[in-house]
Amino acid sequence: MASMFDQYSSALVRETSTAPEPPSQPQSSGYVTVRTKKEIPIFAKQKMNLNLPTGILHLSVQNDWVIILMTNMTIFRLNIKQPERFTEVPIDKYVGGLKPTGLFLDPLGAHVLVTFVPKSPGFSPEVIYLPRTSFKPKFVAKLKEQEITAVGFNYSNNSESSTGPILLGTSKGTIWEADIGVDGGDKLIQQNLRQVFDVGTGGDARPISGIEFHMRQDHRNMHCIILVLTLDRIYTFHETIRQADSKMTFGQLQRVFSSYLNIPEQLNDYEHVISKLNYSRLAFNYEEDFPKSFGCLTEDGINFQEIDPKMDTPQFVVQKELIPYPSQEDGSTAGADGQPDNSSYKVKPKWSNTPL
Repeated sequence: MASMFDQYSSALVRETSTAPEPPSQPQSSGYVTVRTKKEIPIFAKQKMNLNLPTGILHLSVQNDWVIILMTNMTIFRLNIKQPERFTEVPIDKYVGGLKPTGLFLDPLGAHVLVTFVPKSPGFSPEVIYLPRTSFKPKFVAKLKEQEITAVGFNYSNNSESSTGPILLGTSKGTIWEADIGVDGGDKLIQQNLRQVFDVGTGGDARPISGIEFHMRQDHRNMHCIILVLTLDRIYTFHETIRQADSKMTFGQLQRVFSSYLNIPEQLNDYEHVISKLNYSRLAFNYEEDFPKSFGCLTEDGINFQEIDPKMDTPQFVVQKELIPYPSQEDGSTAGADGQPDNSSYKVKPKWSNTPL
């Protein structure tokens, strides 16, 4: 089957090719298509030659920065605009007895968190932090024994020395707030790291596969929404915080969860998700400075939900829809040879930690 980019390129070529002369008589197809200007392509392909010494375990791209964890336990850092100026940071001597499970990169492309689980007896789950300006990875000691499975970075943070307040989800369903960074002397700073919520109450561990938060200023109010994805639920949290300015301070995220702490689990705001895809993640679609929708994968389709841009009430999700995958009977897809693709689009669970 042709890749998504190949299919898009073919469609773009057809669209930009010279069109035949319009017929002399008006024709109607039942609908009217109006284009006020030439559409801007949503994808662009650029070939880059990367001669990596070993294979790729995890890869993330943010703000023109490509971060790769290679199989030789080396972190490869590259700016797309300056591909010749890459750096490599070996971490193998730090992680003996550990197996990497994830690589998380903040929106600035400046802060990297790499998560590990034991592969030998006597070891505990660990988290390594590496800022862009450093060649010395640091263990986040206060997160030792916490298997981090999801990270919600701070989109309002513009500091390259600190992540600002962030959220971390674990394999047991606990949620932590933290502010991780380094001082001028490359010393690790772990500020106010604390557990703020637990979606795994009631004896059922609910591994968190996605977590994200967004804040929006409205006069003297700051509206904050938090979304958490587990294997079978999507949790939503909301709080309006009154403050004098838009600067985010530590503890605000904890305040969002505070009003949900003493509520029986069955009364919390969550939606059941019929899915066994342990690699599904939250994906957001942005418009200017706020997300207008989000989605996640299930076996039967994409769980798509729209967000009220005001984000000023707990009911900030305004529309929900399950978008089914194309069926084999559609006949609307073709393989690389131009023949219909007979492969199934139904997503099947695969029990690994491979993110989409």
